[in-house]
Amino acid sequence: MIYNPNKFEIDHIIPQSISFDDSINNKTLCYASMNQVKGQKTPYQFMNEEHGQGFPALKAMVKKNPKLKHKINNYLFDENVEDIETRKRFISRNLVDTRYASRVVLNSLQDFFKNQGSDTKVTVIRGKFTSNMRKHWHLNKTRDTFHHHAIDASVIAVTPFLRIWKKGVTIFPRKIEETAIDIETGEILEEKDFKKDLYDQPYAGFVAELDNAEDRIKFSHQVDKKVNRKVSNATIYSTRQGQLAKDKTDFEYVVGKIKNIYDAVEYAKFKKIFDKDKTKFLLYRVDPKSFAKLEKIMETYPDKVEITDRSDKVKKVSASPFELYRKDNGLVTKYSPKDKGPVIKKLKYLDKKIGSHIDITPETAKNKHVILQSLKPWRTDVYFNHESGKYEIMGLKYSDLKFNSHEGYGIKKDIYNQIKDREGVSNTSEFMFTLYQKDRVKVKRQDSKENVEMLFWSRSTNQKGYAELKPIFKSFNEDGEYPIYGAAKKQILKSLVPQNCKIMKVNTDILGNPFYLEKEGDFPKDLLD
Repeated sequence: MIYNPNKFEIDHIIPQSISFDDSINNKTLCYASMNQVKGQKTPYQFMNEEHGQGFPALKAMVKKNPKLKHKINNYLFDENVEDIETRKRFISRNLVDTRYASRVVLNSLQDFFKNQGSDTKVTVIRGKFTSNMRKHWHLNKTRDTFHHHAIDASVIAVTPFLRIWKKGVTIFPRKIEETAIDIETGEILEEKDFKKDLYDQPYAGFVAELDNAEDRIKFSHQVDKKVNRKVSNATIYSTRQGQLAKDKTDFEYVVGKIKNIYDAVEYAKFKKIFDKDKTKFLLYRVDPKSFAKLEKIMETYPDKVEITDRSDKVKKVSASPFELYRKDNGLVTKYSPKDKGPVIKKLKYLDKKIGSHIDITPETAKNKHVILQSLKPWRTDVYFNHESGKYEIMGLKYSDLKFNSHEGYGIKKDIYNQIKDREGVSNTSEFMFTLYQKDRVKVKRQDSKENVEMLFWSRSTNQKGYAELKPIFKSFNEDGEYPIYGAAKKQILKSLVPQNCKIMKVNTDILGNPFYLEKEGDFPKDLLD
């Protein structure tokens, strides 16, 4: 193939004009001469005409090769592709989205327009179809900013105007039900005609327009201000008091767990913690003789073993010394004079110091402490200190909220003031505005024209005044630095308002037109007496 590439071609296993499937699972390498003979046939049709090795031999080969497990359904497809119902199933699988939620929305909208006497047509396109169009039009997708949503919307908008729909097939189903789709399938086209009709641009210069549309795209982000959200993730953590080598006194730590010391991946996790600070393990603290037994096994047995692969090549792979010990001696047990201690499988260790949390320890618990972590941020209030000339921010979490039967959800004033004091916001500072996740902000230097617009994400819990921001536009320079904030990757975790800068909140209408606010009110909202 390297020296004679023209001898081979990439073929769609089931013709694309039938399947609408341009994925890797519907592609195979074949001889160019064979591909010309196969044409618009499936492997089943082609080999039943006495071409190739014959369908039974193909079937045996495909089933024997585990690397083809994702292609097996296409290779062994033996239904009649001329059958209308068969072709409808391909359309429902690869073109029109027939999942339950999509069916409900589609059928409801169709009924609405029908009752209104409108001839408006509605369809739901699968994401894989738009992905395929982007690929063929060389519209690269990046999630660094939010522009890809606009690109996808543009591709969907022009989809009804593609030339392929003039050949009888349509993307507009008359009705979609759980087990059937009522849609026109059109004629079966030759591959070259199908590709031209499907992938030709809907009008000259469409792709070039999208490539140069970045500065003209406007954004309107949905900001979630609701108060009745979950306060944390659902994971319950136990904690222990402990003093590690780096600590000057006892701290409360979240307890982590090595789930299976015999598993190679879990052992690697254990070894990483062990090498850094073995005093983290509770077994080391409460049963040093048993832990010494583990250390002895680690000294005796390797953490890599040699295996021979299918091509008879010998290679080294990671292993757990405890698993190798188990094969020789049985499961590892805790130390006991008669060597009949309980089996060791899991190991607990002091993981991280607890941060913001909710204590959910039952009153009946003895010598145990359990908490909820990862408290969800609700909003951030921004203040301006006229004495220092600096902005000050304070973060509020859903766990700070209370429900008052007279006033609804909110935060009590005394709790608010406690947080305000803890966050270092002066009592004389002026309230400017409140930021929720996905609120838009504009930051600009006061001694120059340098400015940047970002999406506010949340206040950082690690450093006062810090916040997590995400870029709206690709506004970094050649060195990968953003105006105002400097170097960053996909997100920015820095002081919300750097020195000598000014911040404004940016509200947008539904069309993305911006409105800039320096101050939105005299007092923060949702404070309860």
